Amino acid sequence: MTNTSHTFSIEGMKCAGCVAAIETALKELGNVDDINVSLEQHQATMSSSRSAKEIAQAITAAGFPATIL
Repeated sequence: MTNTSHTFSIEGMKCAGCVAAIETALKELGNVDDINVSLEQHQATMSSSRSAKEIAQAITAAGFPATIL
């Protein structure tokens, strides 16, 4: 399956610990590469074979509401 780039707007990030929690949730999801979570922009970008909806759900389940951009 081909990887696609996905970008999400993420609410509630306030510190480096929040960024780490999101990165961990994405790594645990699997099939996600090139993860870049920006605290300043409140966004995450990654490449994945998973659907954008699955990724948004994983970020939201970690406590940070995510919207697909």
